[in-house]
Amino acid sequence: MKLWKRAACWASTAITALLAVILACNVYTLAVRQFTDTLQPAVFGWSTAVVISGSMSGAIEVDDMVVIHEQPSYAVGDVITFENGNVLVTHRVIAMAGEEYVTKGDANNSPDTYPVAPEQVVGKVVLVIPRVGRAITALRSPLGMTVMLFVGLGLIAAPYYERRKEDPHG
Repeated sequence: MKLWKRAACWASTAITALLAVILACNVYTLAVRQFTDTLQPAVFGWSTAVVISGSMSGAIEVDDMVVIHEQPSYAVGDVITFENGNVLVTHRVIAMAGEEYVTKGDANNSPDTYPVAPEQVVGKVVLVIPRVGRAITALRSPLGMTVMLFVGLGLIAAPYYERRKEDPHG
């Protein structure tokens, strides 16, 4: 039984730490979005986005989460996420036009209307996590962050209350 309690304590600590990191990253990205013109703030060059259209269907589906990493440069064939006005777009680089990138959604019939300037690029898609977009969107909301905060606090407090049940006088 002692081993079980020790494992539960370690698991509680690990989950709490993970939730704290996720919460801190979410608060950071919300603050950066609020106080700057950045659509997709990066943490140490990494960011995530949830796909909301089917333009990359076949490779990336609606509600997939993409993990994006800044690169020094991008090549034909790379799937990149870039700012287009007030939205993020994730499309494949199909050609170069000088220093700019010609992009196209895999499911689209024609290339995007305008080439993408290097300063518009958020980064290269390095990982696609299928079908977790709805959950991620919920966790990024103020209500989701509040729930994460209370779950984390509950996990921190759980070992304390467990000890109190065992020894109510200690």
